[in-house]
Amino acid sequence: MNTRPAVTLRDVADAVGVSRQVVATVLTGKGSARASTDTRNRILQTAAEMGYRPHGAARSLATGKTRTIELQAHSVGDQLYRMPRHHLPVWGAVAEVCQERDYRLLLVSRQNETSEAPLRNLFERNVDGLILLGATDLRVLETARDHGIPSVCINPEMARELLVEAGYEVVDFDNSAGVRMALEHLVQLGHRNIGFVRGRATNQDFEERWRAYWRFMIEHGLQVQMEWVWEDIPGYVNGLQVGRQVLAARHRPTAILAACDALALGVMHTLLEAGLSIPRDLSIVGFDDTESAPIIYPGLTTVRLDWVGLGRLGAERLFDQLEATTERAAPALHRYPVELILRQSCAPLR
Repeated sequence: MNTRPAVTLRDVADAVGVSRQVVATVLTGKGSARASTDTRNRILQTAAEMGYRPHGAARSLATGKTRTIELQAHSVGDQLYRMPRHHLPVWGAVAEVCQERDYRLLLVSRQNETSEAPLRNLFERNVDGLILLGATDLRVLETARDHGIPSVCINPEMARELLVEAGYEVVDFDNSAGVRMALEHLVQLGHRNIGFVRGRATNQDFEERWRAYWRFMIEHGLQVQMEWVWEDIPGYVNGLQVGRQVLAARHRPTAILAACDALALGVMHTLLEAGLSIPRDLSIVGFDDTESAPIIYPGLTTVRLDWVGLGRLGAERLFDQLEATTERAAPALHRYPVELILRQSCAPLR
């Protein structure tokens, strides 16, 4: 085992031939000692060659920072791996950004929304920044703000605009743009009678997609037929049930947009099993681009959500607050772009 002692500021100073104070100023940005450009370059090069790394505890004492970010994520039960599957890439992306910035990431499970533990433990852990992923606890956000801890909400379940109005930074997907791209594609294919499968849930993503569908239809002079609007809890099995309702409709739309891939795939299965042809008899578009979307037949046209990109954006917005040298800008809602992925489930109107 390698027991070689860690390289210190004094070691670097002795190797370069300058005082420890000069080395500390160059490597930490703290202190009043001055160094010429040549001396600064020699210190940086020598420190890199010797493998110098700042001592975490000493750096925390000097800066008042622990270089630790806390990520609170909703989970079912007491196991973090039970967090919603689509949130796992966000966790990994945030961890990656923290590593790039030489910060530690502390992951905290949120099982009980009424528990006081998240409030109490937030300060016992003495973190520099906070990210809430999914479920959003206003008590935690308010307490963090009162104690000067910057925060960001990623994909919150609460209404995004209300969080921003309350003074909190929010990062989420551009659901409205995704719906618009999907519907524009169907309209370009000649479809005018377009149905919608809503996700029956308190999840704000589904509400935003439903409002965007309604708004697009009205703005483009397309009639919203409520008999072509189906609602169920998101999931493949429930999509099968929605598919049976589509089959039972007196008049069917020529195309359907579903609020998530699971519902879209369930509808497709039922229609195909009943002998309908997709997309000849009915075109279908999903939302998410899950793993199943490209491997079924016909492949599902859908709106792709880049969860890794969303996680990186959320972490970067938090570091913007941590590293700000001027007064912080007003809180904002940052929308991450989405992409329409064209496959075989849509065709021109016959």
